Amino acid sequence: MKKLIKIGSILILCTLSLNLSAQEKKDKIISYSISWTPEYWGPNDGKFRFDVMLPINFESLIHFKPFQSLSFASGIGYKRTIDKGESWLELSVIDTDKSYTWIINKLRLPVQVYYHFLKGMTRFDPYLKTEFINEFNFGNMTYYENDIVSSKQSYSYYDSYLGVGFGNIFRADKSIGIIVEGSLNTVLDKDVLFDIYIIKIKLGVLIK
Repeated sequence: MKKLIKIGSILILCTLSLNLSAQEKKDKIISYSISWTPEYWGPNDGKFRFDVMLPINFESLIHFKPFQSLSFASGIGYKRTIDKGESWLELSVIDTDKSYTWIINKLRLPVQVYYHFLKGMTRFDPYLKTEFINEFNFGNMTYYENDIVSSKQSYSYYDSYLGVGFGNIFRADKSIGIIVEGSLNTVLDKDVLFDIYIIKIKLGVLIK
């Protein structure tokens, strides 16, 4: 009986050890991040404009790193744009008695691939990134006449983006890191493909 108890205890310890080892391995390749990702939409006219800066832009990702030099990430993002102006957009002349507010809420589903220059767990983790972004837009347009609501319109549409970037993860320890990244994106639309460039900055926290 004592032998059976010893054998059983050994089997239980081996099983627990294997489970802990598998969990530890999983923890090493799975991580999570949340980031602030403001954008600047620049027309190719060489002029800097404050009205095309989009600060309301956030992203939450799950990172999967099966290889030392290659990792993948996907998740969900949110962006919000607000535009206000005089007159109505469809009018050919300016009418100061009329105005509008244009709000678009954007749900983003990014797919990202990272190439890491350094192998292993290092204090600095520089990387090159490429991404494809699916964006689902939900817009609301409100028209005013003499500051009174005249009409409202709601609509939705889909956009997609392609981008490349370079960044670095500054690791405070094995379980937490600070993400600093810059990237250049473009809209996959033949009408504006080479007319607009998008500069995006990412500041985030990576947690294992």
